[in-house]
Amino acid sequence: MKKVFFLLALTFICSVLYSQQFSPGEKAMLDEALLLRANPNRIENISRILNLMRNMGIPDMNKDGNIDCIDYSILFRTLYGSNARIIINNNPISGMNHMFIRIWYNDAGHTRIMDIEPQGTPDRYSMGLIWGMRYDPNYNRDVTSHWGQYTGGMY
Repeated sequence: MKKVFFLLALTFICSVLYSQQFSPGEKAMLDEALLLRANPNRIENISRILNLMRNMGIPDMNKDGNIDCIDYSILFRTLYGSNARIIINNNPISGMNHMFIRIWYNDAGHTRIMDIEPQGTPDRYSMGLIWGMRYDPNYNRDVTSHWGQYTGGMY
C-alpha cells in the first residue's frame, strides 16, 4: 500500500513538473531519474546514476548548507534503491572521514560487495581505486538507519 501511494504521489509530482517550462535537457534528466526510480537496485544503473548526478547537480539533501559526500550518498541511494547502504569510513590512522555507498549484489549465485564513491565518474567509482591506501574497509560503519531518512522515506 505504501509503495502504491508513493507511485501515485510521484506520478502527480511528475505531471506538475512537466507542466513547468523545462528545457529538453532538463526533461531528459527528469525522465532518466524516473526510469531509475522505476527500476531500482540494478547494478547496471550505477554508471547511469553517476552520469545523471554529474549532469543535474547535487542538491543539499540534508539541508545543512553544504554540498558534500553526505549529499552525494543520499542522492545516490535515492536513485539506486534500498540495496544501496550508506557507509561512513572514519579512519584515525589515514585521516579519512568519508561517506559513500556499499551495494551487495548477486553475481552468478555469489553475493558480492561493491563500495562506490558517489562523487566518482561513470567509469571510475570504486572506493579502493579512488582513495587507495587511505581507504581501509575495516573502519566502515553502516549508517543507513540514520541517513536513510533523507531519501524521502521511500525505503
